[in-house]
Amino acid sequence: MIERIAPGISPELANELARCLEAAPIEGSLESVVEWLDSLFDWLRGKEALPLPRTAPVSGRSAAARVWLVVRVLESAPEARTQVRGAVRRMLRASSALSLFTDTGRLTSGGFLSEAMRRMTRPLVPEAPAPGQLAYVVGRLFDDHGAADWLDEIPLVLVEDFMRAVAGTGKEPWAEVRAELIDSLDVLCTRVASLGLTEDVRVRGSGHTVAAAPFMRAAELGLWTAAQLRSVNEGEEPAMPPAEAKALLLEALAACDHEIGVVVEHLEEFGVSVNLVYRLDQITGSVDRVRTALEVLIPTPGATGAAIALRLFSTLLREQLRDRSVVSLIRTSVRQLARKVIERNGRTGEHYITSSRAEWLGMVRSAAGGGALTALTIMIKAAIAALALPGLFLVGFLNSMNYASSFVLLHVCGFTLATKQPSMTAARLASLLGEAKGNRDYIGLVHEMARTARSQLAAVIGNLGAVIPTAILIDIAWVTLMGHHFLGVEKAEYNVHSLDPLGTGTVFFAAFTGVLLWASSVIAGSIENWAVYRRLPDAIAGHKRLRRWAGDQRAAALGGKVAHNIAGISGSIVLGFLLGMTSVVAGLFGLPLEVRHVTLSTGSLAFAVMTLGPSAMAHEGVIRAAMGIAIIGMLNFGVSYALALMVALRAREVSREETARVAWLVLRRFMRDPRPFFFPPSEQAVNPKT
Repeated sequence: MIERIAPGISPELANELARCLEAAPIEGSLESVVEWLDSLFDWLRGKEALPLPRTAPVSGRSAAARVWLVVRVLESAPEARTQVRGAVRRMLRASSALSLFTDTGRLTSGGFLSEAMRRMTRPLVPEAPAPGQLAYVVGRLFDDHGAADWLDEIPLVLVEDFMRAVAGTGKEPWAEVRAELIDSLDVLCTRVASLGLTEDVRVRGSGHTVAAAPFMRAAELGLWTAAQLRSVNEGEEPAMPPAEAKALLLEALAACDHEIGVVVEHLEEFGVSVNLVYRLDQITGSVDRVRTALEVLIPTPGATGAAIALRLFSTLLREQLRDRSVVSLIRTSVRQLARKVIERNGRTGEHYITSSRAEWLGMVRSAAGGGALTALTIMIKAAIAALALPGLFLVGFLNSMNYASSFVLLHVCGFTLATKQPSMTAARLASLLGEAKGNRDYIGLVHEMARTARSQLAAVIGNLGAVIPTAILIDIAWVTLMGHHFLGVEKAEYNVHSLDPLGTGTVFFAAFTGVLLWASSVIAGSIENWAVYRRLPDAIAGHKRLRRWAGDQRAAALGGKVAHNIAGISGSIVLGFLLGMTSVVAGLFGLPLEVRHVTLSTGSLAFAVMTLGPSAMAHEGVIRAAMGIAIIGMLNFGVSYALALMVALRAREVSREETARVAWLVLRRFMRDPRPFFFPPSEQAVNPKT
């Protein structure tokens, strides 16, 4: 028979299909039915083309070819059709579809960490067979994205024919599945209310009472709609036509969407956590699942029920595959947190971008203060090294404290460290690019990039222009007081050699330091977000003992200062320990990893040249070290800026096409007139034409 339908089919393929259809188990365990379905779908997804007749509506090379052949065989073979339908109906009657509709693809494990752990351990721990659960059956039949893609390639009409062939017509085969789809309304709507009424969602919402909350209203109407559908299934007259109940429930779900939007808008005021974003994703997913289930149970007039059901199945299948991915969980749950951290860094970045000449010169002066202070930091670092303390940890800890104290003092004094700018300004530019999406010219953004470039240049000029003379003055004073240079000859030669870009790992170390600079800004933004989420400034201002000791006004002022400075101070401390402890931690694993920071390296070279004498300026090693500092600066800035911009653009969901267009516009503007990228115009900057 198979040969008559598809003349030319190979005997092997025909025999495989015949054996598969004959093996449909009407009796036996449910697991045997699942194994049979697994073998049938393996055959259906085979890659070998079929020699179908010209009258066939599909190509023999298409994904639908084998499905069409199975449909025709079952239509022509009553005995095989009866056996196949018996096996499928038995599985549908004996298997529960509730978890497939309610839990598949939904985040239900209670928290981000527990869900992440479940997904990470899933490939290592075999899944126990559960043939009584349709979710298990679907996951076994469609176990990868290739299977989902295969299903999407099959025409809807052929899918309907296949379902009729294997399950028959009428309501009976699907009665249990439909009943559990109705039950899913109860579960999903109750879940929406449970999650939506948690405290961290309520305090960020519109301020509704519990009884008037949209999530509670959705739960009540979901239970009501399910009750009306059950009445119809039992042949009774419903209290309200299901179509009207559906309309009311959809209206309540729209109110839930609006409330979620209000919560997201208030994240800026109240802060955000991974678990909160995770919870919002749970609510949104459950609301969407309710809408899809409603369309299947109460189709819109004119809609094809089979098409809607297939859409539901496709959604469940894709989300089940996504449910196995740790990357997907991180992408969905961390995106909003990353965006808020980036936005906080972006607001900090505004202070690093200058417009007028006065502001540009002010940046140079601020960075000069940072450079001078960095020279003192280098001096203390050399003193720590001269102590010859036992153990790497103690040296690393003292260096970390030195760096952290210096960076905190730099922040308190209002000075600028050029290498802290790139990640902040990149976040600012990404925020502007996200806001400018759809504006074809991006004129203001291009102008902002020019401002950013010249501001960064001002910081570099100030840092390096001050650290060198400060190091020289310190060395002169040291010679006057102590009778010898600050650095010994051996240490000076080591400093020069360590900056050689060819004979050492300077290039790699400089790039790695750029990663550390970026990481410190991310951690600083996260700490600031944590402080806002925990309402730390308010907690300080309202602390009973502090108010009793310092007074209400001073307590409130302290809370305000914490809010204003927590990102800068925490970022300075983190950066100090990242720079100071990297070599120590790497040494525990036998890795010769070091850091190369452009301002610190420049100061170290200045001290070394003073020891080696003026003639050293023409020495080949010093020249190579100077070239190394230029490379260190480019990599410090470039890597930090690139990482910050990449993460910020993804958090803002800016497409590659938009990014490429802006890059082209910036390059074109630079080629026309590069001056604004280096120095500010004589008057207040205005948006020029590109």
